[in-house]
Amino acid sequence: MIILPIPLPRWLELIETLTLAERSAFTYLVAVYCRDGFLPNDDKVLAQIARVSLRGWLKMRPRLALKFPCEGWRWPEIDATIVRREKISGKRSDAGAKGNFSRLHGMHNKRRA
Repeated sequence: MIILPIPLPRWLELIETLTLAERSAFTYLVAVYCRDGFLPNDDKVLAQIARVSLRGWLKMRPRLALKFPCEGWRWPEIDATIVRREKISGKRSDAGAKGNFSRLHGMHNKRRA
């Protein structure tokens, strides 16, 4: 499951000046960015991701590119959030594995007794 790492007030601010078609395209771009950690620098592929024709993409591209704070379709705020979530997920996974090991090891000792 992909959770967009942008608070709702910030998201609404980002999309408020976009047309409905641009909002849809922007949402797909951000979702793929969150999933993959990058967007390709290829207009044909970006048009496919945005689910618009190449002609439509080339028309909306300049306005959507302004929403990404860094050149090359990069978004450091999202990158940082993804890294933070991966660290938290890793810590939770490690803690769960340790808990399972302790639980299973404890159950093993009880069965022997």
